[in-house]
Amino acid sequence: MRTYKPISNVSYNTFPFLISRLEALKKCEVISGYMTGFHKGFNGKKDHYHIYLQPLQTIDTNTTEFRNWFQEEDSTNDLPFDVDTWGKSKLEDWFLYVRHDKRYLDAKGLGPKDEYDLPMDRFKGTEELYNMCLSVSVFKFLTPIEKIIDCVNRKLTIYEAMAHCKVNYGAMSAFQKIYEQIQAEHDRKGEEKYLWKQVYYAYPQDYGLTEHVYYKHPSGEMITYTEFQRRFKNVKN
Repeated sequence: MRTYKPISNVSYNTFPFLISRLEALKKCEVISGYMTGFHKGFNGKKDHYHIYLQPLQTIDTNTTEFRNWFQEEDSTNDLPFDVDTWGKSKLEDWFLYVRHDKRYLDAKGLGPKDEYDLPMDRFKGTEELYNMCLSVSVFKFLTPIEKIIDCVNRKLTIYEAMAHCKVNYGAMSAFQKIYEQIQAEHDRKGEEKYLWKQVYYAYPQDYGLTEHVYYKHPSGEMITYTEFQRRFKNVKN
């Protein structure tokens, strides 16, 4: 593949080797910047790094020189550490996917994953691209209803929400009605949420239970931590 556009890949290199290779490409002005995101290996999979490159010149990923650039000898294995197949990429999609942003993955139909919403200490890269990642928002990938829920959770006024969602003049009345309904449901669930008290069982099997953490309602109803999170997943206050 010959391209001047951003590209991404998955690397199984050791981190010091990977960074040295990326820094060398930047020093030689092959790329202007890069990002890496670390994923732990689960269920027998290897730990790996997702990498993103911003080219300064046309890159041919099929050349032997470029393919060999990331080959790292492994004294414990006959095969060297290497990278997978390169593909074109966009920074916001790359970042939200590698971060395992749950709302992005749900919107794209990707998942489930072993972990979600990874912390920024899993990411390393050049300053400009790193700062751009900090400003990436999942908002544009949400459905219209999810956008309203997001605005409610952020406690935006109706007018701020309209501006944020870029509501047309003709749709303002319908938007306000939906916003107020979701806000009322959010407030109701917020009040209900704090009636539930967390209960911890060190030995749940002694009580015929399967989990350590449960939530109990004044009515006597008890639900698992998982059910509590599902029931109140859109309540942030």
